[in-house]
Amino acid sequence: MRSVTGGKWLVFAAALAALALNDGDFGTIDTARRLDVAHSWWTGSPEVDAAHAAGFGVYDPHGRLRAWYGIGQSLVLLPIDLACSTVVEAVANRYSLDDTASTKLRVLLASLILASLTSAAAVAAALAALGALGFSPPDALAGALTLLFGTTFFHYMQNSQENNLLLALFLTALWCALRWLDSRRDVWAIAAALASGMSLITRLPCLLDTAVIASLVLLTARRSSARFFVVFAPSYFVFVVVDRWYQWERFGSAWTTYMGLLSLQGRAHGTPAAYPFGYPFWHGFWGALVSPQKSIFLYDPLLVASLALLLWRCRDISVVLKYYAISLVCAVLVYASFYATFVTYAGDVAWGDRFTATSVELLAMLSGPLAVRHWHELPLSSKFALVPLACISFLEQILSTTLLSSAEIAQRASSAIWQRLANVPLLLRGDTGNPAWRAVPKAWRTWNYLPFHLRENYPSLMPAAFALWAVLLAATAAAVTMAVRSAVSRTPPQAPRAG
Repeated sequence: MRSVTGGKWLVFAAALAALALNDGDFGTIDTARRLDVAHSWWTGSPEVDAAHAAGFGVYDPHGRLRAWYGIGQSLVLLPIDLACSTVVEAVANRYSLDDTASTKLRVLLASLILASLTSAAAVAAALAALGALGFSPPDALAGALTLLFGTTFFHYMQNSQENNLLLALFLTALWCALRWLDSRRDVWAIAAALASGMSLITRLPCLLDTAVIASLVLLTARRSSARFFVVFAPSYFVFVVVDRWYQWERFGSAWTTYMGLLSLQGRAHGTPAAYPFGYPFWHGFWGALVSPQKSIFLYDPLLVASLALLLWRCRDISVVLKYYAISLVCAVLVYASFYATFVTYAGDVAWGDRFTATSVELLAMLSGPLAVRHWHELPLSSKFALVPLACISFLEQILSTTLLSSAEIAQRASSAIWQRLANVPLLLRGDTGNPAWRAVPKAWRTWNYLPFHLRENYPSLMPAAFALWAVLLAATAAAVTMAVRSAVSRTPPQAPRAG
């Protein structure tokens, strides 16, 4: 129970950090569209809002425009939207807000709640999963800290794509599967199926995440794994049915996908026949691995440290951890292959390659606990390399939140990292004469945090917003400090090595 206090502080820090990073909406139009879907379920409003209709959606057999996403994130947003709508209605009546202001407030509240809950849930699940993988409480805390501040997880606290939700679900499924391996109790197999199934209906290719969990159980438990799958499969199949029912309810067929329908309805003249797939495979595959636009090693530098540490200790790490790491490496390569021909391989609004992000973050996270566990055994040269790499990764993740991700896309930058390093000084100087900076829409030329956006649109709220923001930043730093101090104070002194 040594990790309980430190873990709670870190989970609290994750929730606070998500609030502090919020930019006033979801940071991406995709999640705003998923909120529109959730809102339509109980209000009867159009599933695709008129403001989002241009170039978006798939027509159903009745000629209605429907969103092309899975149902999962909208299900998560439904209770959030119900609560936020109730609050906003009361505020609107009290202060006579118009429909536009009410919608902005509802979206703001929903984005704050979603980001905070998913971030806290992912960190809590990371602590539990790392502990189940055999790491001590201080080691697990180091891993969760690495995930929170040293990987692209930090970017997705601000850009509320479904990535952090998927990460939380994967880590929950992993923890439950590891608990099953330890206890052989059926309830853990069912719980793993529920978390994995929720991932499936959020993003269909997350079938691969389920394959990682399944392979880990199969390789570890061998013949006795049959009991796990006998219990796991029926519960997971329920979500397969939900996904196919949702496709049938919208488009009249359980045997198609929304991407297939998009190809039929939305393919412009001159685009590949397999649109939105069909672009050069090797360009996309190697692009995800080594290109300046999306390289997993550039945007998650601690991935290099994890791979090096895993190779260095490959003879000593547990069988479960070894199978887990190998499965994740395979998942990264399969995801990179699957999305290599996707139309937005390099142009999507994200810091790095968001399609491989979950597997990459999970691998990069291992650098923290492995480094802490083996710190005294590391060669001095390795320590001198690891510390700067961790600092660079931390600063890079902070950099990812400073501006809207679309800024570098508007500038057609070959590398978002290097262009961001150029953009930040331009923003600090207020240099409106720079040609590259003029390519960025004026509304985006500000720090991508809520108080700065309020300064542009609601200046009267600025003093209170900045005061609250300062409190959130200070509270986040204090919570992280308490988590680290708690872990350090409860770490027993290491016994000297024999011989």
